[in-house]
Amino acid sequence: MSDLDAAPRPLSIALLAISAFVIVTTEFLIVGLLPALARDLRLSISTAGQLVTLFAFTVMLFGPFLTAALSHVERKRLFIAIMFVFAATSCSPRCSRPTPISPI
Repeated sequence: MSDLDAAPRPLSIALLAISAFVIVTTEFLIVGLLPALARDLRLSISTAGQLVTLFAFTVMLFGPFLTAALSHVERKRLFIAIMFVFAATSCSPRCSRPTPISPI
């Protein structure tokens, strides 16, 4: 029996749904923080918005190339690795030394 024939496991589906929720929430969180970000960086809201746009453009530009480059990697291993990288980069500001522009 192949993996395609096996019934999905409820735990796997729940973890996938929770992961998607967390990642999407994190990506949209910056919109609500834009006024505070602009104030802390001493920028106009439109300039701070351009920073968010630049990030989105970079993701759009490099996403297809990364997808093609990583297509040979097993999906489950790649997903787990990406989740670890996401968790590490999300937690890294809390582990770093405060700077004048950090929110800590």
